[in-house]
Amino acid sequence: MDLHLFDIDATKMERAYQTFSWGAAAERQHRVDARRTYERVQASQRPNLHFIETPEQAVQLGETKKLATASPMDFLDHDPEITVVPQEAHWKMLSKRTLAESGLPTPPTQIIESELVAPSNGAAVDPATNPDNVPDKDTDKETTRMLAPLAERPLPFVCKLPHGYGGHAVFVVRDEEQRQHCLDTLREQLPDFLPTCLLVQDLLPGKSIAVSFFVTKAGRAVFVSASEEVHNGAGSWTGGLMDYAAQDSLAAQYTDIIDTVAAYVYEKGFYGPMGVDVMADDQGKFYVIDLNVRHTGSYTLGLMKKHFLENLKLPFGGLLTPVPIMGDRDAFERRFQDEIDSGRLVITAWCHGKAAGGLVTYSAAGMIAGAETREQLLEFMDRLNAITIKR
Repeated sequence: MDLHLFDIDATKMERAYQTFSWGAAAERQHRVDARRTYERVQASQRPNLHFIETPEQAVQLGETKKLATASPMDFLDHDPEITVVPQEAHWKMLSKRTLAESGLPTPPTQIIESELVAPSNGAAVDPATNPDNVPDKDTDKETTRMLAPLAERPLPFVCKLPHGYGGHAVFVVRDEEQRQHCLDTLREQLPDFLPTCLLVQDLLPGKSIAVSFFVTKAGRAVFVSASEEVHNGAGSWTGGLMDYAAQDSLAAQYTDIIDTVAAYVYEKGFYGPMGVDVMADDQGKFYVIDLNVRHTGSYTLGLMKKHFLENLKLPFGGLLTPVPIMGDRDAFERRFQDEIDSGRLVITAWCHGKAAGGLVTYSAAGMIAGAETREQLLEFMDRLNAITIKR
């Protein structure tokens, strides 16, 4: 199929380089990064890669074909027929508030409403640019009112903003120190998002499982995989762990919940790849804690089952993304040449940039590692994490 990626703005060095006749024909580096990654895919499965320079080009594509977008995009709103999934419906399904009110099996949720009113045009209020609509004193007062229940709520609990990605805008509060961090962060940042709401839930025991599946054009759910989510110390999602040999039993375990979710999103107008994050209570009842109505990071991990389990006899796989690394892809591949050549390490994404006037090269990567045992996989992932840029 055709795959269209948006161009990244040219750096100062790239713009200077392309002013010379001998540099004008050179392909932009982020395009080279993308092509190099997709060239490793078998030719029969490799997408036809294209790059979009402006939003207008994307709109023009919609005149001849439907666009399956990774997420809603404002500039496509003018034509509801341009996308496979209606933009408004897609945006609402990505909201954690929508999930809380969906009727799907979710943890009981307290919704702390904002009492401020949005502008008549429906745009979000930014007190920095709309001081006449929402004075600073109003946002400060409103923030204090909305945070009051969090200061008194019994521990542990989870607090979420309606929209977030990769664990951002989600606060897991287990102790008083985490409560204070949650309150301090929201006190600083919540005014910029008003009017909005806060969603508060009890913290379920156990681990979060990312279940990936495909909703067909007829509305049927096709199980892809289930993986254990990995988060860093700050609570941000950084990848997943998968037992490939256990996928058949996991498919049976999660059949009912993905069938229920598929019916819900299909009725709203969605079909395609997606995922749900699932947790269980003490009685073993499953709850949907996040609805990812889009291609997820862990989705790719499941698609590598044949490569790792059947071809290489490696039952365990681990996804790491995004991985910040000093240097370029050539240096990384030299360091892990044996693992890459053997197929134990697969690079799924790469993009690099320059800093310090072009003297320093850094990269952001996505990769999947395979191993014979869970312990060996964790050791392998530790070696990969050891070379990352530390913040």
